[in-house]
Amino acid sequence: MAKGQWGRFSALWYIVYRYAKLDNGTTHIKWSDNGRILHFNATYKSHLTLNFHEFALEKSLAIDNLENLLSSLFPTSFNTQEIKNMTVSSFTDNPHRQESLFARLDNQKSLRPLIEALSEHLERMSKAKKIQFLQRCQAFLQEFVCCFYGPHGVPPRAGQTSFLQFSPHRGFPRNIFVIENTVVIGNLRAKQRRKRNYEAYWALPERIGRSILVYLGIVREAEESLASQVEKLAQIHNPKRRNRSLEEMKYYVFTRPYTRSVSKESICWTGKMVNKALGNMEARVYRHIMKAFIRKHLHCAMDWIVTNLPDDDLMLQQVYLSRALHALFRLVETPEAALVTEWPCTLSDIPSNHFKQTFFITRYLVLSHYGLHGGQAKIRQICSRIKAALPFIHGELGEGMAWEELGDHVLVRVTSNLIYGKSQPSFLSFPPFNGYPEEIISAAATLVRLDLFKLWN
Repeated sequence: MAKGQWGRFSALWYIVYRYAKLDNGTTHIKWSDNGRILHFNATYKSHLTLNFHEFALEKSLAIDNLENLLSSLFPTSFNTQEIKNMTVSSFTDNPHRQESLFARLDNQKSLRPLIEALSEHLERMSKAKKIQFLQRCQAFLQEFVCCFYGPHGVPPRAGQTSFLQFSPHRGFPRNIFVIENTVVIGNLRAKQRRKRNYEAYWALPERIGRSILVYLGIVREAEESLASQVEKLAQIHNPKRRNRSLEEMKYYVFTRPYTRSVSKESICWTGKMVNKALGNMEARVYRHIMKAFIRKHLHCAMDWIVTNLPDDDLMLQQVYLSRALHALFRLVETPEAALVTEWPCTLSDIPSNHFKQTFFITRYLVLSHYGLHGGQAKIRQICSRIKAALPFIHGELGEGMAWEELGDHVLVRVTSNLIYGKSQPSFLSFPPFNGYPEEIISAAATLVRLDLFKLWN
């Protein structure tokens, strides 16, 4: 590798490749021609086909379900308006200090009345209702796992997730921070024995971050008190039941305070429980899939991050990578256009053979219609004019002809190939009655632009 190239192989790319190293098996990933269907094969997993938009929809629905589960933890008579108005920016934090953000006096001032009101309500519940509440808390944590293993970066291993901490404990630092009104998870326990923590970070969208902060800041303390009462009642009816300590609920996110059968003293989740919450796609499958998405769709964003952000600020680099993934999956709107993938996120179902047809014809149309010939100097001059005018988007005035519809002949032909393939209608200049779908126009314009820039460069 040339000397100048070493600088571009930053710590961010190292995380993407190293942290997603193969997990105990051989993995093979193949993409469809349109970059929307992922085929996954591994020695430890049967064949999996993943549709980009179905996956994005699944994660969007998981966030909706997470918020619904959070609402179910508060009674209908409870003053939920104050909770609904609570956002990530409602919590203050100093990421350079190890003190839990929920232990800060400024946060406690707003959280304490809500904690006490919820605790008083739970006190009046019957034992059966209390157990149901604890089960709903477990359902919330299971859904949070599904939301965390999503488009935020290459996710951690299941065992690392199970020891996620919101407060320092036993020499391990906390893993949840609020940085610039964004919830960031990082510094999880390392798999390697030579170090305690692994420097990897994930930024969460507002809705997910807010949900976990409200749960840990308000519900957790009331849940801990309720779990202690239920445990004591269970020991009265079953003297052989172990006297478990619920101390770990003060530090770890994933705890299981009440179960009918107790085999271990620890109430923390295990890696198997994390994989069970994920369902058909266990943690190591998610790791390979998210790495594949980054390589396929976010190469430009990665280059922008490596070029524009300091090499030594690994947290900032990975936060921007998370934001790029959030924009790709339409979880948030990103203010930085360079972080958005080249391909539209809402691309409709287009057969792969239509894409093949379009790829073949686009370069020919660009060359012939814009007259890209006559030597490098002339080609550069023509490309500069096209880049400034963008006639394939805004339309152009041809010789004795005025374009009235959006775009020029090239855009219409490329769009028609995407929609109809080889069976396109003869009158290509006339769009469908209701117009072409916006995302198809975007995809066609992207193809034309990419071919222009490839020819120019």
